[in-house]
Formats: sequence, C-alpha cells, structure tokens
Amino acid sequence: MDAGKRVRRDRSLEVEPLDNGTFAFTARLTDRSYGGSYEPTADSAVIHDFVVTGEVGGDDLRITRLTVDAPTHPYAQCPAVLPTCEELVGSALGSGWRSTVLERLRGRAGCTHVTSLLLSLTELTTLTF
Repeated sequence: MDAGKRVRRDRSLEVEPLDNGTFAFTARLTDRSYGGSYEPTADSAVIHDFVVTGEVGGDDLRITRLTVDAPTHPYAQCPAVLPTCEELVGSALGSGWRSTVLERLRGRAGCTHVTSLLLSLTELTTLTF
C-alpha cells in the first residue's frame, strides 16, 4: 500500500432492551478509504457501509426481526444478497448460528462483508446480560 493511503474498517453493535424481554439491535460495518482512488478529490471515501437491524428474544436469543441494508457499496450487485438474509429470521444466536449463516450466505448468495457482520451478532449473547 502506498504511503499516505490507508483503509479503515469500523464495526459497531448497539443493543437496547425492550419492555417485553426482547432486545433491539443495530450492527454496522463501514470501510473507509483515505487517500485512495475511490474519491481522489476528497480526504476519504466510504467504500462499504452495511447496517443490520433487528430484534432477538428468548433464552436462545432467537431472531424475530432482521433487516439488512447496504447504503454504500462499490458494485451494483452488492445489494442482491440482502433478501437472502431474511431467511435467518427464526434462527437462534446460540449453538449453530455460524453454520446457519455460512450455509445460507455461501457462494453468490452471500457477501463477505454481510457475512462478517451477521457472524458478529453472536456478541449479543454477552451484551444482553
């Protein structure tokens, strides 16, 4: 990588308890280029920005609502993986989450950025205590 050029990935996970014993969450993954070729006239440019929102409930933190958005992406085909993510509703974040995500989002049905973000939802198991 050339001097003065760098890329930064930020990932966040916010959890909010709801009145009915469930939890709302928002997870975000953003890649930003500094001094790269994406936006030569600007100091930085967002390359990828993916947001996952939803709700989980029960002892096994089962997904009851899930929405995945791609506000910023470099390729037109990037959002094509988003509808597949809805198939994860009903899945639990406990045992088996990783294999469920990898099975549903493999090959052309997936995207490394969205897959990485969805896999990180297991951190909810700690944040909901």
